[in-house]
Amino acid sequence: MSVPEGRPRVGALTTKPRRSADRTSKHPDAVLVSYGDMAYSDEWGYWRGTLTGDVRGKAEFREQPKNFEKDGIEYYFEDFVIRTHDGILRGTKNGVYDLTTGDFWDHGRVAEATGRWAPLRGYLVFERATTTTPGVFPMIGHHTPMLLVPPHPTASHDDRTLICHTDAVFRGERRGTLTGDLRGNIEFRRKARTYAIGDTEYFSETFSITAREGTFHGTETGECDRTIGDFWSCGQVTETSGPWDRLMGARTLRWGRASGPRGPPTKARPVPFIVAPVRAG
Repeated sequence: MSVPEGRPRVGALTTKPRRSADRTSKHPDAVLVSYGDMAYSDEWGYWRGTLTGDVRGKAEFREQPKNFEKDGIEYYFEDFVIRTHDGILRGTKNGVYDLTTGDFWDHGRVAEATGRWAPLRGYLVFERATTTTPGVFPMIGHHTPMLLVPPHPTASHDDRTLICHTDAVFRGERRGTLTGDLRGNIEFRRKARTYAIGDTEYFSETFSITAREGTFHGTETGECDRTIGDFWSCGQVTETSGPWDRLMGARTLRWGRASGPRGPPTKARPVPFIVAPVRAG
């Protein structure tokens, strides 16, 4: 991000018990959550600050030349580096920044990792949060959750993150099932703020999961390559009932390849659907 210039079917929904673990050493394939206190000043011209949580250190985010702005939205591409006492992580990410509200969401990948963090090479990176007023310096991103996720998650190793898969269709009614730590049915509904720039669709939608034990609902935003169907999204749980109150505010992550992005509605091969609780700032 740079300086701005100007109804689901009812089904069984259950969780399975998991043991707590040292997430960063005993189980390097666990979902990791860090929190960034970042700032952007016109003096130094990039985002920098401190990360706490599962990965702790100093972080920098520097924009690439191909950033562009359209209709009050900045579409940004960044290189990042995270320096810790135990090693360094480097990678790239891209996302969308609302130059009016300060809302942003992005995703990326760890390209290099050294020391203790070497197993994180290839991990996916997701962020979704809000900064202070764009263009009023210093711009601040306080307690921004950064999630580092293995590209092919198969199990969770702690008592907070839920690893699921969904086969929801990607057009039409957009319904499907959940398997894994959450079992049930899920439905996605597109919102009016879905649009395309070239072959990239930027989508905004709500999701609902309903079962005998309770329900939870949320919103997500993301992008999809309309040529090959690759997509990713980052969302947030906004309403819960029953035993799911602990998931209020949790981030949701989804990525993979949609089958037939321009053809008839078809079910996709199961793709990851992660629910990761985060701490309030």
